[in-house]
Amino acid sequence: MHLKKIIWPTLVLLIGVISTAQAVPVFSWDGAVDLLGMKATNTLPAMGAIVVPTSMYGQGLVIPFSQVQSALPDNGGDQREEPAQNSTLVEELLQGNQKFRDGVYNSSIERNLELSAGQDPGVLWIGCSDSRSDPERITSAGPGELFVTRNVGNIVPNHDWSLATVLEYSINYLNVREIIICGHSDCGAMKALDKDLHDPYIPLWLNDAREAKTRVDSRYPRPKTLEEIKERNRQVELENVRLQVEHLMTYPSIKTAVNEGRVHIQGLYYDLATGTLSRVT
Repeated sequence: MHLKKIIWPTLVLLIGVISTAQAVPVFSWDGAVDLLGMKATNTLPAMGAIVVPTSMYGQGLVIPFSQVQSALPDNGGDQREEPAQNSTLVEELLQGNQKFRDGVYNSSIERNLELSAGQDPGVLWIGCSDSRSDPERITSAGPGELFVTRNVGNIVPNHDWSLATVLEYSINYLNVREIIICGHSDCGAMKALDKDLHDPYIPLWLNDAREAKTRVDSRYPRPKTLEEIKERNRQVELENVRLQVEHLMTYPSIKTAVNEGRVHIQGLYYDLATGTLSRVT
């Protein structure tokens, strides 16, 4: 008697689930894909789409055949070739590395072999990812002198695990003595503060720089001429450096190191038009 009470409700439940769910295969188009047999062919109709039927789990999905075909290998099973342009760019980098090895690296072979066994940089450089503001190049720093982390807008996010790891490692294990936050002119990230972006991540990232824009706009009248706009943008870039120094001091490891006199923090600004690196006060 007790067994019947268990079996019958279970059977009813299973029948309900089976009758509600859609039959397989979920993806179907003239037998091009056999999900049960895990087979596929690239012989697809010229026009059309894969239709994922509506079920109790969703409203369905339509995938154009062009997207499916682009993901399939050709008839011979060979992989698609990389675009020629990408291959050329990589080849140029590899050739550049050979020139570097033949010239710069071999000319200081003893120093480079020494660095291969360990590093002892005196400076942690927090800079922008901008391709025009390479820290070693604009400071003529040698190998092993700068410990570098870069991101869009030279931002020091509040409570960021990645940056916190860089800070702790550079202070506690590399014993850096200076921390530099470097901004630069014509910064795309600072210009983006004035735009209504719909990207999923960029606006969120820039939230830790918006206060710089707010401060500048509260101090200066609305710019009208091109020169005023350029100067206003420069002021936002400078204020962002100051703001990120403030953010840096919210990290316990930094605050402790600064209070103990083990680390000094400095803001710098790089002018792309003149190549000048200057202090931000």
